[in-house]
Amino acid sequence: MTYLTSRGIDHVQARLLKQHGVLIEPIPTIDQMVAEFLRQHDVHVLPPACNRTGDALAGAFFGAAGPAAAFGGAHLRNQEKIAALQEWTSWKQWALSHAEWPDFKHEITRRYEDNKAKMEDLLANPRFIQEYKEAKACSDKSNKETNQKLVLILAIVIPSLLGLAVLPDFLSRFTQSETPAIQREY
Repeated sequence: MTYLTSRGIDHVQARLLKQHGVLIEPIPTIDQMVAEFLRQHDVHVLPPACNRTGDALAGAFFGAAGPAAAFGGAHLRNQEKIAALQEWTSWKQWALSHAEWPDFKHEITRRYEDNKAKMEDLLANPRFIQEYKEAKACSDKSNKETNQKLVLILAIVIPSLLGLAVLPDFLSRFTQSETPAIQREY
């Protein structure tokens, strides 16, 4: 995926850019654009996704039932994948050959290019840079305070938990008598 800028953007810059109306999102792929175009035309299909975990689980399930079931299950899954891929391909071809597609794609590309230019202008703007430095300093101070509190909490909690784990054994040493108890005979 191509992002709006090649620069690394930290969370403070992302928050400030969002406040200024700039989107920090990847440019959609052709498949994502096609899916959105199809949704606008009331067609709700998505590109087929690769699901290896599901395939592994299904293979284990059918494999436990025997080789014939495993083969049948694999064949059924492959038929479903092929059908989904054929459906997606036909709708994608329809969308790409549609008269409105070039304008739709151009509009999305233009929006992202305009957004990129706006972001680059903001990142070069001295007022934005000053706003970023102030927000970054505040964020760093807040992070430092949070880290100090976390260290303090851990410094109290860990020894306490260790003490609770050792305490029963420690107390049991003092409650047990070291001299054997005298047994009474009745």
